[in-house]
Amino acid sequence: MVLRHFCVVRLTIRSAGPLLRVAMMQQYSERQSGRRGFDGLIPLTPIGLVDRTHVVVDLENLCGGSDSVSARSAGTYRALTEVIPFHRSQVVVAVGVNAWSQSPMLGFEWPQARFLVGRGINGADLRLVEDLIDEPQAQRSARVVIASGDGLFAEPALRLRSRGISVSVVAVAHSLSHRLREAASEVLYLPHVAA
Repeated sequence: MVLRHFCVVRLTIRSAGPLLRVAMMQQYSERQSGRRGFDGLIPLTPIGLVDRTHVVVDLENLCGGSDSVSARSAGTYRALTEVIPFHRSQVVVAVGVNAWSQSPMLGFEWPQARFLVGRGINGADLRLVEDLIDEPQAQRSARVVIASGDGLFAEPALRLRSRGISVSVVAVAHSLSHRLREAASEVLYLPHVAA
């Protein structure tokens, strides 16, 4: 008896968020006799993480404040790419309104990066936290890099690690939060960037 197998993948939306995941795979077989039926259900482990890196950059934190972004942005980009490769990465950079208005060349200094502009105290940080929690790309990447030393990122880092995602933190040594250091899988230090 000849069996022909084909797979049907059914997608469901997780109630916890906008992330799509594969819920189960059913294997059907059609017998040559024309009788159709189930050979049984094969549970499928949800599709694994994609081999890519999601990088979030708190540029004001790495540059030492919003007033330093204009002078140190290009150097910070070079230093960061020496510490972590941007190959197969989506890079998200956040700054406050002040830094954005003072740095007209920012988009050219960070090629292929997506920019987020935050308002108010911790506005840029909160935009990046939203990106880490809500962005499907971040949730499905095998690696996440948080380029900041701010303790506000400790909770999202722990959430990502609980999902099996490797979380690396790249920070300036003197501005790394103890909570973020403890939450990370790996900590890398950014060399000093001169203005």
